[in-house]
Amino acid sequence: KNEGPADGSKAKYTVILYANGGENLDDAIEADIARAAEFLNTKSKDYSVRMVTYMKYSSTKGLAKQNSEMLKKQSKRYIPGGKAGKVYSYEVGRECIDFKEQAGCIQNLQMDDKWVVDDSLAAMYDPAYMAKVLKDMARQAPAENYIFVIAGHAGGWNMDADGDGYPTPSKMPAIAMTDAFLKGRAIKAKELHDGIMQSGLNVSAVIFDCCMMNSIEYLSEMTDITKFALGSGHTTHGGDYQDLLKALFNAPGSQAGLQQALSAYAETYAKNHKKDWEEYHNPVLMNTDFAVVDMAKLTNVWEPLKKITDFLCDHYKAADSAKYVIPARDCYQYFNGDCKYDLMDYLTFMTMKDAPYEGNTEYEALLDALDKA
Repeated sequence: KNEGPADGSKAKYTVILYANGGENLDDAIEADIARAAEFLNTKSKDYSVRMVTYMKYSSTKGLAKQNSEMLKKQSKRYIPGGKAGKVYSYEVGRECIDFKEQAGCIQNLQMDDKWVVDDSLAAMYDPAYMAKVLKDMARQAPAENYIFVIAGHAGGWNMDADGDGYPTPSKMPAIAMTDAFLKGRAIKAKELHDGIMQSGLNVSAVIFDCCMMNSIEYLSEMTDITKFALGSGHTTHGGDYQDLLKALFNAPGSQAGLQQALSAYAETYAKNHKKDWEEYHNPVLMNTDFAVVDMAKLTNVWEPLKKITDFLCDHYKAADSAKYVIPARDCYQYFNGDCKYDLMDYLTFMTMKDAPYEGNTEYEALLDALDKA
């Protein structure tokens, strides 16, 4: 653990990384942590921005596969330094991490056993557990504002997973930070809300460094627990935490300054993702969005959204339901057969000349509110 500033002052921002290796992401997450550490080591005694990590590592099988693949490719990626099934907690950078050269890699993190705080059965989805971690991280690196980064596999909102039931392990991973040790159990929208709420921290932003998390269903749970949310509606390749830290160091100490920093990070994130996708998957095309959502503005969405939802629930059962099904069939849908529709594209269809809702005013109001958020 770092000693922090000699005068005991709070940081302007502390980034809290809450991560799960998910059987094949440990190397990528460590690479991002290492880049963050390298940058923070250049800041000497400037503790205005700090970063702490709480990460569960993959199984022995998962780590071995990552090591094998990296060595086979002679890739300049990181071989995971953490032990299988262990949860590590530490502050990033400022001489708290040493690096070592290893065949096939530039470096890999040398994890200290004293940073191990839990094991593979840690229920990181549990609100009480999450709240305790957040409070512990805040004690280690106190700040005026906290940026909560969730990293791992995710499948976005799922009506089965986020409801009373939970999908079988054979189904596509749902929601955030799926845990291979717990049969794919992940963080539900309500659990994320309750975990942050119970921590009592001033979480200024929640960043989903995982796939398909920028959905209206997930965002609706966060309007009262954070000022901003960042995420993608599609698959992502992960963010570079060095870019995030640089943006925060340059941000003025205001909400407008934070939004400016987050917007700069989101733009860089999307550009890097596009570049990675073209390099590894060309010529297959993919949306590489990553957006900042202002929670205060999102509150204007709920009233028109509820009116439209209530209306559609009534009329889908009516004899003329086909009129309402057609826009859902024709609008953009990420993964056919899954409940991931582009809401704004759907609303655009519904505001066309022959749309069934009289006057189209509610659809237009919702489109406007979403666009402004």
